[in-house]
Amino acid sequence: MISYGPIVWSSYVCALDIQDNFLYAVYSGRGDEGLMILDISDPSEPEEISRLYIDNYFWDLKVRDDYAYIFSSQFFQVFDVSDPEEPVMVGQIELEFLSWDYTYYTIEVSGNLIYASCHLDGFMVFDVSDPENPFVTAYYDTPGVAHDLAVIDDLVYVADETSLGVYRNTMVGLPDRETIPFPGNYEIVSIYPNPFNSTTTIQYSLPVASPVSLNVYNINGQLVKVLVNRYMQSGKHRIVWEAENVVSGVYFIKIENGWKNDIVKTVLLP
Repeated sequence: MISYGPIVWSSYVCALDIQDNFLYAVYSGRGDEGLMILDISDPSEPEEISRLYIDNYFWDLKVRDDYAYIFSSQFFQVFDVSDPEEPVMVGQIELEFLSWDYTYYTIEVSGNLIYASCHLDGFMVFDVSDPENPFVTAYYDTPGVAHDLAVIDDLVYVADETSLGVYRNTMVGLPDRETIPFPGNYEIVSIYPNPFNSTTTIQYSLPVASPVSLNVYNINGQLVKVLVNRYMQSGKHRIVWEAENVVSGVYFIKIENGWKNDIVKTVLLP
């Protein structure tokens, strides 16, 4: 074994991947975070060829063909690295719904799908068939804590802390999302009472598990209250809006998940 000596970073190197003669690394901490690409055609003298500052805390990185996929505390991001000297972000998904901590999360690539272990939130699957418009295509809240995963064809093996979970992705082999009938509606089923004095119950329906936001807006379109902003399982759900310190008037309850949305009007009485 021959050591060529370390390459020193001022921050923490969180993950790396190698493709052809290039090494891709993400690093975080101490106000210096981002993506670095090195030419390692001569392993005794690695040469930095580009560095892109990204304000984030990174978990994992995978590179396939012309794209680098980065999983972090805030985003799932896709970078075009066809020119390693000028990497460019082309798509991203915000991950506000994850209950993250500093535990290591991982991603695996299988064709046009990216599988991500999400610790307390199970695992999710991103579709990157259109790298500029990635989207969440599946989610499963495992019974344990998903530390790592491996993918073979349509099977997902999850290291779930105290158990090994094996899951089959039934979406593999289906046509593109434009040709898939959307399974039902994301809708607000009822708001009761409506009108109301200070408290009302909102019942809403989700046809499939997905990230969901349920927000309250005033007649000027200003956000008044965030009621839900996280991943949820399919089915009917309800939440109570306690409209304390809110002036009387007309309000709009909006549910959305990135594909569909529904808006219902409600009235807060004096």
